[in-house]
Amino acid sequence: SWTAGGEETLFQYVCVLSGETPNWTGVEAVAATEAILDTLNIDTDYDFYVRAYCSEAEQSDARLISFHVGYCVPAPTSVDAQGITAIAFNGVEMDVAHPTSAPYYANNAHIELDVHADEADSLQITFATGYTYGTVIWVDWNNNLTFEASEVVYKGTSDNTKPTTLNCVFQIPAGTAEGLYRLRIGAADSFFDSYISGSATEVDPCANGTYMIYEDYSIKVVSTGPGTGIDAIESKNAAIKRLENDQVVIIRDGKKYTIMGVKIQ
Repeated sequence: SWTAGGEETLFQYVCVLSGETPNWTGVEAVAATEAILDTLNIDTDYDFYVRAYCSEAEQSDARLISFHVGYCVPAPTSVDAQGITAIAFNGVEMDVAHPTSAPYYANNAHIELDVHADEADSLQITFATGYTYGTVIWVDWNNNLTFEASEVVYKGTSDNTKPTTLNCVFQIPAGTAEGLYRLRIGAADSFFDSYISGSATEVDPCANGTYMIYEDYSIKVVSTGPGTGIDAIESKNAAIKRLENDQVVIIRDGKKYTIMGVKIQ
C-alpha cells in the first residue's frame, strides 16, 4: 500500500522481476492505494513501481519498492569441517550439492520427495564435522512461507564420529492435502541444543551464526493409489523383490542391493 503525497487521486503501478525496466504502456489508472499481487513466484525478487497519474501527458516520478517472495534465507558464516556431505531419503542417497562455503545454506527445493499422508519417512543426514550436531527439521504444512515452531517434525543430535549418519524419522500427518510443501533442515554445533533438550521452546529456522548449516527441499504429498499386488518383478537383467518393512532387494548381474523405505504400489 502507499499514501498520496498531496491531492493525487489516481495511481498506476507495475510489478516486474528485479532489475527489469517497467513498461507503463496500457497500465490502468486506479483510485486504490493498495495492490494485491497474486501471480508471483516463490524464491523470486521483484521491483514494484507506483506513480501518481494526472493525465496521459502527466504523471509523477515512480517510487520503487523492492521485495523478495519466499522463505527467509539463512546465512551461516561457518561450519565445522565439511559440514553435511550426503543426504538420503528413505535410504536412497540424493545426487545433490551441499554448501562448502559461506553462506552455508543450500536451496534444493527443486528436488521433490514423494510421500504419502499418514506415513513415516526418513532422511539420513551424513555429517563430517567431528562434533555432535543438533538437528531440527521443519515442514511448512500451511504453506504460509514461514517455518513455525508447531511445524517442527524432527529434532535430534548426531554423534561426533567423522563421518556419522543421523537417521531422522518424521511423520506425514493423516489428512495432509496433496501438493508441495517446503522442508528445511537446520543443524549446528550448539545453536539448537537448548531447543532439542527442551529447555527452550523457540527455535530459529533462519539464523546467521557460526558453526551451522541449513538445506531446503520439497516434499510432495501424493495419493496412495491402488496397490498392484506384485511381490516380484523379473526382467532380463535384474530381479526385484519386495520384502517386509518396505525393503526392496534388487539382484542384478549376480550382485545384491538392498534399499530401505521403498514402497512398491
